[in-house]
Amino acid sequence: MEFKGVKINIVAIVILLVLISFFVGQHFYKVYNIDKPIKEEIAGVDGVKEVEMVNKDGKMDMILSLDPAIDFYHVYKEIEGIFADSKINDKGSIIIKNESNSDLDNVYYRLHYAIYEGIKTSKFVTMEENVAEVVEESEFTDYKLWIDNEAVYFQLNGDKTSLYKKIPYNKTITVHTEGGGSNG
Repeated sequence: MEFKGVKINIVAIVILLVLISFFVGQHFYKVYNIDKPIKEEIAGVDGVKEVEMVNKDGKMDMILSLDPAIDFYHVYKEIEGIFADSKINDKGSIIIKNESNSDLDNVYYRLHYAIYEGIKTSKFVTMEENVAEVVEESEFTDYKLWIDNEAVYFQLNGDKTSLYKKIPYNKTITVHTEGGGSNG
């Protein structure tokens, strides 16, 4: 078919090839200039065993496997900083993939009530005491608990594996003034 001396099927094929080339090029740019460098940088953090990037609902989630008995809080914060500074547009979640260990899971199940109660009541010292009590009743004695403005971080170490949990909580600090609200 021709229209004013131009073959329409050739034009359509060229447009199709240009579009395909554009999208393939965009995909390779994202993979090799954004995803791969961030994945390699995070894989280079001490304590990281494996990194997987997964696109979920239009956001890029990062799934991590960590070595046992690391300093979970500091490793997580380092990874979180790298992820936040990355060129990834739609950042999703950082997901910790724990190795299956029913003994560690059972201990965490028994103590997660104390953690959530401590978060809800903001009685973190009591939470730590309750967690210590539950852990002492188990065969495991090596655990760590960290708290910052965003989450509670928990680590329980077994013989050859560890359980890592980040339990986020939303805490907003509201400042109320006494009196008429005038500062001066």
